[in-house]
Amino acid sequence: YAKCRVWEVETYLKKATQYAYTANPAVVLSDLCASKAYGMGREIDPTSLQQAVDWCDETMPDGFPRNTVGIALLQRADLQDHIEALRAYANCLVGSEGDKIFLIPNKPAPNSGVLGPDDIVEGTFSMEQVSTQDVPTVVGVTYTDSTGWPWTDPEGIAYHPDVTAGTLDYRAQSINMRGIYHEGQARRLATQRLNHFTLFNLRVSLVAFDLAA
Repeated sequence: YAKCRVWEVETYLKKATQYAYTANPAVVLSDLCASKAYGMGREIDPTSLQQAVDWCDETMPDGFPRNTVGIALLQRADLQDHIEALRAYANCLVGSEGDKIFLIPNKPAPNSGVLGPDDIVEGTFSMEQVSTQDVPTVVGVTYTDSTGWPWTDPEGIAYHPDVTAGTLDYRAQSINMRGIYHEGQARRLATQRLNHFTLFNLRVSLVAFDLAA
């Protein structure tokens, strides 16, 4: 088991040269995006970074932070693959504007704008309902249980209510997230993935006019 030294967020924002260990995946992700030695060498928007860090650090009802990570990157891989893996642990989106990287927590947020009929090119709008016939109805997230020895890798599982009622087929998907060390975090992620499969069933396509500044 290995721990990697990463920027502590307060230290990173002050551009200092001291390091400290953290299990906050948003901090680890930002370090990989910002490092010129082993990362993208891009500037991180400090406001979005702080929001992502606070989102991960929020204490949940089980007493643990919302999102943590405990992994070591020991195998050579494409940088984007590492970033995608850490993004999943941080449960945030990675966006860019110019040379600056933004970390966006995957949570509800106020609308930043509204598109009306006058904003859409005529004849380009279409909407269809996507079939959920073959989507998973049970999602399990494999995590590491380090409370005993030897360590084990159980699953935090989320079930569609109709599966437990016996009125919907059992179709399972398993996701490997062994950098998670708490069942609550694994179960929350499983529930989020299950909701994505069952609730996001509309596909919309359109062409919009540029919005004036």
